[in-house]
Formats: sequence, structure tokens, C-alpha cells
Amino acid sequence: MEYNFEIVESYDYGQSSPYDPGSVMHYGPYAFAKDKTKTTIDSLFGATIGQSLQLSDADVELAKSLYDCGTGSCFDLNTGCKHWANNGGCNEYRQWMLEHCQKSCCSAEDTHQSCSYWASIGECEKNPGWMLENCKRSCHICECSNTGY
Repeated sequence: MEYNFEIVESYDYGQSSPYDPGSVMHYGPYAFAKDKTKTTIDSLFGATIGQSLQLSDADVELAKSLYDCGTGSCFDLNTGCKHWANNGGCNEYRQWMLEHCQKSCCSAEDTHQSCSYWASIGECEKNPGWMLENCKRSCHICECSNTGY
């Protein structure tokens, strides 16, 4: 089994992804520790390796590339996104949610027929509390299709 620990210079699996110590596919932080109270630290990046809570940005890009999903960025990086979006998270924590929960925050339509007009005259910026909740599509909270991915 020692061959599992040999350093491999490169392995061509058809993708050009850099090493990602934060990938969900990486061994966990205690996997090979002699002392299970200490985590394994990646010497290149100084970060604790491995995690299983959510996909890393590199995981998402690799999956999109492997499954030919195109360049769209409408996906959720965390399993809690739908719950948070349903409880007002897309407005209350807008920047974080747009970076991590695009699919959940983009699934709503405009709730009023005048949203497009109001957005065109700057209401998304002037009245964000109401507009970002009720006119998500017209305010371009994020650009993605309703089908996601």
C-alpha cells in the first residue's frame, strides 16, 4: 500500500485543474495523521486539507468541465442555500448568497408586472429592500436560467 503515498508529478485525466487541498474529493484532515488530535497541514498552501461540507470552486469548475455544462454559473455551492433563500437570505446577505447560492436566489420570477419598468428607471438601487425581493429577474440579481446549471 506504500505506492499510495508516492509523489506523482502529474496525472493526465483530460482536465487542467490545479491541486485543490479544499476539494470534497481530498482525504480528510485526519486521514493520515499519526496523532489524531492534529490535522494534516498542506505544506504548499498552509491550509488544513480536505472537507466534506460543500464543493470548492475548483470542484464546481471541474464538474462543469467533465459534464460539459457550459460556462453558466447558476449553481448552489452549499446544501443550505435553498433554505436560506426561502428565509430571505438572498436579500439580507446578498453578496455572500450571490457568490454561493446563485441557483436558489435566481429561481424566483418578478412578482409585479411593472418590475421591468421600475428596474429601468433605477428602482433596484433606489428601493433595494422591496425591489430585490419582488423584482429579482428585472433587477438581475444574477443571470441564469430557471433550469440551473
